[in-house]
Amino acid sequence: MKLYIPFFILIISIKNFAQKGPAQVKNPYIWITADKNENKFILKNQLDPNAILLKKTEGVVINNHPSIFFDASQDTLTFNIPKINYQTVFLVYKVKDSLTEQILWNISDQSKNITLTTTERLANLTNFKYNSLKNKSEYSSAIHFYQHTKSNLSDNNKYQISIGKTKHNLSIPARSLKGYISECIVYDRFLNSNEINKIASYLAIKYGISLSQKELQNYTNSKGKIIWNALENKHYLNHVTAIGKDEASLLFQDNSRNIEDELTTIDLSSIKESVPDNSFLFWSDNDKPLKFKQEEGLPKLLERKWLMCIDSTIDSHKIKWQFNLKKITNLKQPDTKPWLVIDPTGKAKWDSDEIIYKKLEENSDGTTTLNNYNWDSKKNKKIVYTFQMAPDMFARVKITQPKCGISDGFLKYTIIGGKAPYTITLINYDTNNVVKKWIHDNNTSNIAIHSGKYNYIVVDARGTIYEQKIFISDQDITSPKLQETFTLNDTPIVINANDYLPKGNYQFQWFLNKELIANDNTIILTNPGNYQLITKHENDCETVTNFQVEVNNNNKNNQIIALPNPSEEGHFKIFGNFNTITNATLYIYNSAGALITTEKWSGKTQYIYNGHIPTSGVYIAKISTSEEEKSIKIIIK
Repeated sequence: MKLYIPFFILIISIKNFAQKGPAQVKNPYIWITADKNENKFILKNQLDPNAILLKKTEGVVINNHPSIFFDASQDTLTFNIPKINYQTVFLVYKVKDSLTEQILWNISDQSKNITLTTTERLANLTNFKYNSLKNKSEYSSAIHFYQHTKSNLSDNNKYQISIGKTKHNLSIPARSLKGYISECIVYDRFLNSNEINKIASYLAIKYGISLSQKELQNYTNSKGKIIWNALENKHYLNHVTAIGKDEASLLFQDNSRNIEDELTTIDLSSIKESVPDNSFLFWSDNDKPLKFKQEEGLPKLLERKWLMCIDSTIDSHKIKWQFNLKKITNLKQPDTKPWLVIDPTGKAKWDSDEIIYKKLEENSDGTTTLNNYNWDSKKNKKIVYTFQMAPDMFARVKITQPKCGISDGFLKYTIIGGKAPYTITLINYDTNNVVKKWIHDNNTSNIAIHSGKYNYIVVDARGTIYEQKIFISDQDITSPKLQETFTLNDTPIVINANDYLPKGNYQFQWFLNKELIANDNTIILTNPGNYQLITKHENDCETVTNFQVEVNNNNKNNQIIALPNPSEEGHFKIFGNFNTITNATLYIYNSAGALITTEKWSGKTQYIYNGHIPTSGVYIAKISTSEEEKSIKIIIK
């Protein structure tokens, strides 16, 4: 017969073990970790040989370490506190519902609750003061840290700390903890900053949970030595993850993946025995979107870039590296494959001659794996890498900008893949005339150039073709200073390029993903993508301004807008924007319904009508396509 107990209460008195502590920080009075015994998850008391029994023996594995299911409404973990005046708490947890506020722990005496911490806030229940957590986690898994001094509490009382719930009844909006516990460490003293950082680093490396970098935090080993410097790596502070060994902490993380993004997994298990003590390999990223962005002269590069910091004692070409390509937006593109792009100098100069390209093969599960690859061939200890989508053969063009009116710019071509010799044809985009055509056997070449728009075509010995457009600016001419990224919400964005330039006569061309969409000083932005604004100045010199448009919602309907509206002098523009190439007709009616003008549009996604109505009144502009009609009011004052 099985006996089911619906509610477990467990009160534990912990002895003081002088020589044991995580990351060599001695004398915690609580140190429990989740463990797995065959198919059952348990809580292991690191300070006592007796295991801690919970009703449930379920769990999950977080970064290759057990994490036990804990429902505080069914089980209770309560510990006696030896000395109340100083407390330092570390708790590694994972909640099932990250949107609901849940209790992490509660300190109480025999009659009342004293201090309470939830996933959202800290509450001092003796004076009813509440503070939001400074580094509240945005994710379901987190490392919680807390310290206090409570000099007004008497040591004559008996105090306890309860995990996941309040000891005494309390009406609060937070519910009892329901999720997973990986590790809990508590001291009855105030740890110094070095001790705190050692434990936080140990937990972060072990569980693949990044330390918050709202205030720069280094990672240190159990000796207090910095093993990852936040200031030195300030451009790559996100998703910090590591593998390595610290024997004094009983830590050997030979396989790791950051739990927040689950993109990269690095495995050292094949050389587990040869990894020296206190050796680590860290990687982190710049937190840019997982989207491809067109950069001039290059195939589309992923905006997110990674920094890998390699300890010289780790044999980097023995690591196993896996990347989850399914996480990348718009990965699948016709006739392209994913390439790993590495800058071994660590400078992230993607047009540099130092750049290394490695074509990747995608596995059936959407991952790509790399074994026995010499990451740190330059012995630089820091490399930057990202991904690009490109065909089996492509060209990288390093652009040296010319000066206005002088053909002193240069294009330096490097061909990757294919078979030499290569034939390169450079064509003027506006005239379609061939600027130069040449054949060379090596994979680099230089050509003098002036500003403008060009197409180039590369053909290798097998007849493989690669084509690309490049837009080249004059370096000594003022260009419109647009913001780098515009975000679309429910209304379109209108940009007038003249607002960003000194007074003068200019000609403008607007491109979306290198395709011409408008020839006007003003554009209406309704579609996401990579944009280029080409500005031709009075002296025929040209500048290129690149910017990106992102969208917050997925409802990209056809748009019609009039500006200015109302119009003071009768001059206005009507913008028509469509999701696909569309034929349309514009009609403008007066308030009596009489047609006063019409204009046909064909073969574009965006149209601009320049109108003038000298008579004040209210008018109706209607755009009609084969699929729909849309109307707006135009007010002439």
